[in-house]
Amino acid sequence: LQGSNAPLIVKCDKDVSDLSKIVLSLWVQTGNKGGKLLKKWEKDDVQINENIIMCPLKEEETASFPDGSITLSVKGLDTNNQVRMWDEITVKSKARLDSIFHITEV
Repeated sequence: LQGSNAPLIVKCDKDVSDLSKIVLSLWVQTGNKGGKLLKKWEKDDVQINENIIMCPLKEEETASFPDGSITLSVKGLDTNNQVRMWDEITVKSKARLDSIFHITEV
């Protein structure tokens, strides 16, 4: 939700706490040339509890998220730098209702 400071919670199908490196990225498609990075986390930036990854977000960060589809990329490496987890999913960003209405006269 735009303007929210609730963490992004990612639930994996396996325990990811033993991975040596985890990178999560939120980005939005910007035409045929790729995308725009909205937020990136690494293992030290998140809280991991077995198969749950909690990614903190600040209100200022989510306020810039567009209304619509955002891609979440998740990549995890083991101690030998072998990819053990890779996925991309599309999540929906929802505009705050209070950003639609503006006071025009008092």
